[in-house]
Amino acid sequence: MRLLVGLLVLGALSACGVRETVVVPSDPWVLHGTFEGTAQATASQPAEPLRLVTAATYTDEQTYALSGTLTLRGEQYSVSGKGTAGKNQIFKLQTTPLPSSPTWRLEFSKGGS
Repeated sequence: MRLLVGLLVLGALSACGVRETVVVPSDPWVLHGTFEGTAQATASQPAEPLRLVTAATYTDEQTYALSGTLTLRGEQYSVSGKGTAGKNQIFKLQTTPLPSSPTWRLEFSKGGS
């Protein structure tokens, strides 16, 4: 009987799972910052500079708001959306100063070229 009760308690505890805390906006899982690179429509066309600037704003434990701009071919586009927490994640508001950000260089391609 003790074994059965122990297994039931263990099963209930393991079903809860551990939730990963994602801090908004500084966590790497959050799309926040300036991203620069190039975009190329086809392999025969030249690569063009692309710049994405986004700001993430904490909403609640399950979502954050996203806004910013995308600049491509000399035109600026507004960007808006939201981030949604994964199955075992919760969002938490950043309460300390933002750390310095690393720099990324991304290249996008389609069809392996």
